[in-house]
Amino acid sequence: MKPNSNLNFFWVYYSAMSLLNSDVKRGVFIIYILSIGINNTETGFLQTSLFIAMMIGELPSGFLADKYGRKLALICSFIFMILYGLGYLLFSTFTPFLVMFILNGLAFSLQSGSDQALLYDYLKANRSEKSFIKINSREKAISALAISASMALGGWLKDETSWQFLFLVFIFTKVVGLLLTCFLTEAKPSEIPLDKRDNISLTEKNSVRHFFLSKKGLSLLPLFLGFAIYEAVLTPTYIYGQALLNTAEFSLSVIGFAYAAIELTNAVLYNFSDFISKKIKFTHLVIITWLILSASIFLLPVSGDFMIFVFYSTLCLPSFVDMIYMDYVNNHYPSLIRASCISVNSFLSSALISLSYVTYGFFIEKEGISLTFQCSSILVLAALPLALYGLFQLNSDGNQQEKPTLL
Repeated sequence: MKPNSNLNFFWVYYSAMSLLNSDVKRGVFIIYILSIGINNTETGFLQTSLFIAMMIGELPSGFLADKYGRKLALICSFIFMILYGLGYLLFSTFTPFLVMFILNGLAFSLQSGSDQALLYDYLKANRSEKSFIKINSREKAISALAISASMALGGWLKDETSWQFLFLVFIFTKVVGLLLTCFLTEAKPSEIPLDKRDNISLTEKNSVRHFFLSKKGLSLLPLFLGFAIYEAVLTPTYIYGQALLNTAEFSLSVIGFAYAAIELTNAVLYNFSDFISKKIKFTHLVIITWLILSASIFLLPVSGDFMIFVFYSTLCLPSFVDMIYMDYVNNHYPSLIRASCISVNSFLSSALISLSYVTYGFFIEKEGISLTFQCSSILVLAALPLALYGLFQLNSDGNQQEKPTLL
């Protein structure tokens, strides 16, 4: 494909994914829900239903994306989000909102895997999959900035206009994103170079099961599990960090600034992932990052005046690993079932993150937030041998040949 065609694809992809991830009502929607008479218990149930819908939809959405197209899955994700946004304009009672949140959860599951699979196989069709880290990191950086900007815009829109106008802007962004997605180019199976790991027939009834029972698939599972445990520690750390910083008597403005700084810093750091991947072996990067991460989470509750800095560093540290991990595992997936493989990985992570929220809540109530954080740091160390075992098994198959990059 021509360079101009590639550039057009990338910028359409960046724009569409940024609009898919952005949410102008994200910072204030809970306030609206409570204001229309839905109580705190019902609001909690709505959030739970969204998460359950995401988990239930994770595996089927991957299969559908592989069978009918990743682009179609992303279009359906936008459509579900538009319906979800329309619900805010049309309804004000619990039952319709329950349906809306389920639709939103399914929208997230349709996006999960489809975006990465579409991008990776587009690059692979151009024999440029080594550019995946660079392009994916750039998309994540742009999306992080879009999320921050949309949240700030949402608060201002609510103050200056009305709830209805805020929801109309949300719907408008999704409609624009839907139209942009229609212009994305999806690589056809015939355009994607095949190798040994692509010898799986789409018509085989249990092709995904067949892959994960193969030597490579069995090697990926402990890596998935190790990273799922790591994410199940890191995600609640991000959420419950607000409470920890509050108990340390940091002001709300300082806490808010810390979270904004984390998002903006990660947006910058994502762009260096490609450089880091060429300088440090992924296995070494995982060892170094996870050891530092475990130590920083353990020391976080007792870091005193430096707590805000330790918290900031802890949440910025994994940005390189996350981007390089996506590239590493994608390099081992068969193209024909790539979205399904990503969904299996995401499902495992979502399940453990869900369990971790319940566990964190229980231990915080029983033992206090400081001890809970320190105990969770041990889980990162426990996950490290699992991840390293998977990496050792996968690396023993031999390194992939270097391929030319697009940009």
